[in-house]
Amino acid sequence: MENGIIYLILFIALTTAAFTDLRGGKIPNWITVPTMATGLAFHAAMNGVNGLTHSAKGLGVGFVLLILFYAAGGFGAGDVKLVAATGSLLGPADILSAVWTAVIIGGLSAVGLLIIRLGWGGMVQWIWSWLKTLVLLGGKPPVLPSRENRLVLRYAPIFALGTLMSLALPYIE
Repeated sequence: MENGIIYLILFIALTTAAFTDLRGGKIPNWITVPTMATGLAFHAAMNGVNGLTHSAKGLGVGFVLLILFYAAGGFGAGDVKLVAATGSLLGPADILSAVWTAVIIGGLSAVGLLIIRLGWGGMVQWIWSWLKTLVLLGGKPPVLPSRENRLVLRYAPIFALGTLMSLALPYIE
């Protein structure tokens, strides 16, 4: 029963965040802050100080996992808060699994966008150039050869899918 309530709250928060991110490129505080508070309060009410500690650790792990990417310009503040809020609901172990699954989905999505934009050969060439520049030579990676220099992946839908998959995978045989 306890997990069912958490999963329902999580599903509502993640789907709402995914839609707002797709529509406007932002994840508003009216989604993330109440979700964080709900996670902390729910776990405290169900399991006392141990529950609150579990929830706070999940929130902290979620925050730490994304804050460096935010500082580097790879994610927005809403993404960081969404992952932290999810951590408050799931706890530290499950937020690690959710982020890891979302990273895989995000990477595959990014490669898919590159293939759509540049074709197979162009994608391989661009990734090789990016790796050489970033890893071997240092400096900025190459710019994509087109009118638009940025590929935009909205993270909330990717994170929502990754979180739901990471929760469902143990039940699939």
